[in-house]
Amino acid sequence: MNFDRDLDRSTVNRSSSRVKVLRRSVLLLGGVAVAAALYLAWYMYGGWPVPNGYSFPRHSMLGGPQALYVGTLEDVGGCIRAAGDESFAVVWPPGYRLSVEGGAPVLHGGSRDVGMGEPVRMGGGYYEDGRPPPGTRDVGSCAPPFFLSTGLTD
Repeated sequence: MNFDRDLDRSTVNRSSSRVKVLRRSVLLLGGVAVAAALYLAWYMYGGWPVPNGYSFPRHSMLGGPQALYVGTLEDVGGCIRAAGDESFAVVWPPGYRLSVEGGAPVLHGGSRDVGMGEPVRMGGGYYEDGRPPPGTRDVGSCAPPFFLSTGLTD
């Protein structure tokens, strides 16, 4: 009779331990999911601070127009523009940032660092109607026309 009582207790203890492990696992996965969501929100909508005196328009779209721009970047009054036959204020995708190194702006993104005047290729689309592309933020001193960049290409 005592044996049965001990057996019942050990079964209850094992079940209780399994429930505790399951609860911890669910809490851990929930915490990881929340952390991932916060990081993604920061990556898409937050971003790095823009150096003083510069405007760095951004958008939060993944993908977009597929035109190809080939040329260089230039700093025009604190706005980074695509320079070529025409000049376009670039609206940058998530994950891109601007810094100032040695007194000159440097673009970081797409696993590259690009200084002003260096050759670039990037996907995107032209917006020549005078308005920033939908979802653009932080336009600052940048004036139309705009190029909505989907990122640098090789």
